[in-house]
Amino acid sequence: MSANERTHLLTRSLSESWDGEHMTVKPYGPAVTLAMALNYVIGTGCFGLPYAFMEAGIGLSLTLMVLGVLGSLITMNYTLESLARAEGVCAATGGGVPRHQITYRKFEFATIAEMFVGRWGKAAVQLVMGSYCIGSLWSYASVFSSSTASLFYSYVLGESCDVYGDSPSSGCLDGYYVFMAIFSAIVLTMVLMDISDQALVQKFLSVYRIVAFALMLITMTVKVMSDGNDLVTSRYVSIGLVNWENFGKGFGPTLLALNCQYNMPDALQPLNPKSKARFVTFAALLIAGTCYLLVGLLGVLAFDKINPLATLMWSSYSGCGNGWEECEGSNPVGVFVQLVILLFPVVNVVSAYPMVGVTVGDNMFMSFPSHLTTRFGEGVTRSMCRLSVAVPPILFAIVFKRLDFIFAVAGLFGFLLGLTIPCWFQVIGSCYCRRVWGFPGAAITEFTEPIVSSVPRCLLARALATSANDIKIKKVGMVGLGLMGHGIAQTAASAGFDVVALDANPKGLESGMKRIDGSLTKLLSRGVKKGTITQQQADEQKTQTLGRITATTEIQELQDCDLVIEAIVENVEVKKEFYANLGKVVKPSAILASNTSSLAISDFAGSSGRASQVVGLHFFNPVQLMKLVEVVRTDATDPAIFEACKQWVLDIGKHPVSCKDTPGFIVNRLLVPYLAQAITLYERGDASKEDIDVSMQFGAGHPMGPITLADYVGLDTTLFILEGWVRDHPNEPAFFVPEIVRKKVAEGKLGRKTGEGFYKWDGDKRL
Repeated sequence: MSANERTHLLTRSLSESWDGEHMTVKPYGPAVTLAMALNYVIGTGCFGLPYAFMEAGIGLSLTLMVLGVLGSLITMNYTLESLARAEGVCAATGGGVPRHQITYRKFEFATIAEMFVGRWGKAAVQLVMGSYCIGSLWSYASVFSSSTASLFYSYVLGESCDVYGDSPSSGCLDGYYVFMAIFSAIVLTMVLMDISDQALVQKFLSVYRIVAFALMLITMTVKVMSDGNDLVTSRYVSIGLVNWENFGKGFGPTLLALNCQYNMPDALQPLNPKSKARFVTFAALLIAGTCYLLVGLLGVLAFDKINPLATLMWSSYSGCGNGWEECEGSNPVGVFVQLVILLFPVVNVVSAYPMVGVTVGDNMFMSFPSHLTTRFGEGVTRSMCRLSVAVPPILFAIVFKRLDFIFAVAGLFGFLLGLTIPCWFQVIGSCYCRRVWGFPGAAITEFTEPIVSSVPRCLLARALATSANDIKIKKVGMVGLGLMGHGIAQTAASAGFDVVALDANPKGLESGMKRIDGSLTKLLSRGVKKGTITQQQADEQKTQTLGRITATTEIQELQDCDLVIEAIVENVEVKKEFYANLGKVVKPSAILASNTSSLAISDFAGSSGRASQVVGLHFFNPVQLMKLVEVVRTDATDPAIFEACKQWVLDIGKHPVSCKDTPGFIVNRLLVPYLAQAITLYERGDASKEDIDVSMQFGAGHPMGPITLADYVGLDTTLFILEGWVRDHPNEPAFFVPEIVRKKVAEGKLGRKTGEGFYKWDGDKRL
């Protein structure tokens, strides 16, 4: 993380922890998530669509509906991008690079606004969300009570009850209030439950909605066809195409119908796998949008008089004739259809009311004073916030029952919440990421698409930047087939990658290939002895692995490689010359990596002419057995390149660790000074070399003592590293060279490789 990034991110203090309780989420699959998303999308606004079509005109309403669906798809994509960027910022604040993806961590809309803008951004989002919430929940409460009152009067008392009619009876109004009390008891209890605990119920309700929608569409289609062309045409003519005076009555419900973007943090949090996020959300919008358009159009053409709550038009459904004609006797099918459709808004609001209450209440919880949260406890405070959202709309619904007005008001705030705020997030989130990380591709997410995701300069960013997902490594170049190089080449080939093995010295190339052959034989023989593979399988694997390696002494053979790793001599000037030549040979997209263990990558990366594509990939000896790889980034390294290299390390079966371009990286920065201290302890005569080694083995649990390890690594290597560090960092007290190491190297006693160092050696065995 650059200094600019760290300073900018860590000075921002959010009112709530970003971590939350994401580790306790109960995951569920795409099918259940789609059901949850549909339950969020299909709100009471759909029941006002026929009335909106009648008031605003069929042509205008259809246009608004189609634009609403397209706008919802675009802003849903913006919402997914914003959720991914929020995770990327959060992860980077924790010490990583920006990796924009959706995880189990949940980011409410208010949190995203605060993250990218500050407290005023959060306040603005909460104001809009609160206003929309009141309008939506207001309509939910009114719809439930009016629908249940109508059902009660129709099936129990044998009378009609239309609360939204011109002059409802006092008994009808009393029923409305009684069922409002029942509704309050149900939904306020559910508001106190978490969304993930309602998964099974929500899945059932989603199926119910699909059935109810299908019955509505079928019965209206039958009525339109039965009524005949003349009657349907007369309805169309009487309504007209456009009525600009009632634009607001059409604008609000059509946009309110598909407003669910702000619910997506809740709906998508338990989704597994997250790669299905766009499929789930887009499918929900397209399914709901198609149903809505048909409900509005068929509803306005099927009925002469349209109720603001469309389902109440099924109060007189009989199932005979066109569906609304009198029957000579009882029609069980008609009764069933009538009940399912009349209960539709009841089921709908019982499902939607608590979900909206939970979402908005949890957003408000973030702004609750911390000292009160501490005093009452997090659970009690969260419940208070949810109830403060859920109770007022019920009171409003008791006092004011004009459903068409409620739909219009809620729709206007829904426009801000569902369409405007995601667009705002897209702009501020993209600008924030580019400003903090300082390169055009910093705002790119897995959901970013050309044109659709475009905000000012985003098309340019897309053209200039690549994401880690776009970088494919298939062919690997390995330069230098010495102790480390041959192991890296073998490991990559064994993992299925095509490898170009380059060594400028023909003898070195031949020796390296023999080492690979011998190492493969040894490793595969172990598998045969253990019974994990047969001898035939071992022979086939060896043949296939060697077949993936192309040995060469010509640097031009690297021109098609996606990744080139060098393990040449540890000399800055030599590496500068090599990278200058390499940069002229390989393709523009190639990633260049160094296996250096002690040199600063920044010192020679620029020589390649593509410093942003240079990283460190430091393997450990023996490469075939050691799992760790240090993936090192410079200040110039493109984060997408860095992430692609980490993924490649995983692909070859190793474990990557991330590190900045600091002396010795992680392991050697800790290990080499430790060896120097142990050697100094022996040099001063404070303890014998044997006792020092045994102490660290038995006392600290190390598999090998430090002086034995120094011999094993090579005293010349240790001296080279320490002298370089002392030269480059003269004021660092941890960097010094024990004189006995200089003496041993001068005498040619380099350790295991020469048969003698601090100990005598027979091959890899210490004597």
